[in-house]
Amino acid sequence: GEMKPLEVFQAIGALLKRKSEGPAANAYDHAKEFIQRVCPKDKVLKNVLADVLYDEGVWNIPALQLEAYGGKADLKGSLNFGGKEPAYGFEGAFHGVDLGLFLGRQDAAQKVLEGALDLKGSLSSTGRGPEALTGQGEWTLARGQFLTFDLKDSLSAIAPFEDIGKIAPSLKAFDSMNFAWKIFEGKVTTENLLVKS
Repeated sequence: GEMKPLEVFQAIGALLKRKSEGPAANAYDHAKEFIQRVCPKDKVLKNVLADVLYDEGVWNIPALQLEAYGGKADLKGSLNFGGKEPAYGFEGAFHGVDLGLFLGRQDAAQKVLEGALDLKGSLSSTGRGPEALTGQGEWTLARGQFLTFDLKDSLSAIAPFEDIGKIAPSLKAFDSMNFAWKIFEGKVTTENLLVKS
């Protein structure tokens, strides 16, 4: 019904008596750091279902379902600790995630945007660091709101839109935001950003 990811991960590490050398040790530390960033110490996941298969340094996860931050996730992937560098790949979707709750999970100042997020795509990496990460997918944010700036201020600086404040006193809130995204060589790019308001 409920679990704290960091506690479970540490318990599994103790149970398996992880090696202190080699890529597996680095991968363990990297995974722990990732879990701490995504799910702080007291964060609880609900209704977790995980199918896990292990064979010669490779963890295959044909199904991972959970509820967190007001939404649901349906994922699958693998972790490979058998090579010189740890490698992983995941794909799937998140539905109805409270983006404001997620962004502000460790620091309220990071809550720059809010709304109900649907996110789908894939991520893979061989090694550590953002340069090793690749991925692509789609982002849809419904009933959203910018918290740190008002789009009206930016638009009114463009001559044809200088009177937009008379029509709309604020453009912080919007109906939806959609775009395709890619991650490659440490950069995130977006295509066809569409905001409906």
